[in-house]
Order: sequence, then C-alpha cells, then structure tokens
Amino acid sequence: MGTIRERTAALRLSIALLVGVLAGLPAAAHKLNYTATEIVWQPDDRRLEVTHSVHLDDALRLLARLGAPDGELDLTSSARLMLYMDEHFALATGEDRLELEPMGAHIDGDVLFVYRRSAQMSLPASLDIHCRLLQDTATSLEPPVNQVNWRVGDLVRSLAVDANKAVNRLALAPN
Repeated sequence: MGTIRERTAALRLSIALLVGVLAGLPAAAHKLNYTATEIVWQPDDRRLEVTHSVHLDDALRLLARLGAPDGELDLTSSARLMLYMDEHFALATGEDRLELEPMGAHIDGDVLFVYRRSAQMSLPASLDIHCRLLQDTATSLEPPVNQVNWRVGDLVRSLAVDANKAVNRLALAPN
C-alpha cells in the first residue's frame, strides 16, 4: 500500500499524467456538433437580441462547405455565415416571421459568437423556433444538438430543438 506520502505522490503523478494527456487532445476532444442560442428580451429597446454560439471547428467546417476557401473567416465568409443563419434559424410569433438584423460576430477562444436582433416589438407570449443549424454538416453518427434559451428578466425558458419538427414552440408561461 505504501505510506500516505507515497500514495499522495502517486496520486499527484497520475493526475499530472492525465492532465498532460487531456491537454494534448483538444482537437480530438471536439466531436459534438452543438449550437447554443440565447434570445434575450431587452425591455428598454423593446427588441429580442439573439446570440448564436458555435464551436469554431464547426463554423470553419460549415464555411468550407459554403465555399469559403480553407474555411477562412473574412468579410465574405462572415456574410455567407449570416445568410446561412437567416436560412437555418428563424423566429416567428404565430404567422409573423421576425426579421433578425445582423449585428456582428466575434471569436472568443474556440467559440464563434454571432449577434442578431429583432425590430422593435411587443414582448411575445411565445416564440416559434425554426432551427436547423449544422443539420447539413453533421453525420448520422454525430447529429447536431441545438439548444435555445429565452431570457426575459430573471425568467429563462430552455429548449433542446427537435430537428424532426419543422417548428418548436417556446412559451414564457409554463405549459
């Protein structure tokens, strides 16, 4: 068994080896096609602000499929990405689709954030969400996961988007 000092040293060595192995595998560790979208009601502006976050590897793979050379992030590929977002993510209130104005994008670490916002409006009681982000880039073994959170003040509603449904509804009031 050994002394407490020997066991502690062995545990520290094991942890150090594990950390070293895990640190050497960051590219291999990203296997999940995942997007997170946060929709926040801004009462002062009377707008919905939408923030999409996508792992940078997924965004670059998507851009390469959209025709961006080497999956580069430049002005042209940013425009392609915004068009893709318009085609693959939509919000509606009943029959009325909400137009989302592009506000910009930035990279923080290994995540790409894309910002959009609605025109001024009244706070809707529910949102119909059409989300097919990364659906066309995933394999059958790695289906994408699209998480949507809607925040109004301290109230948060969350939805794991069902890719098999044309529209997913997210209501402020519990069902």
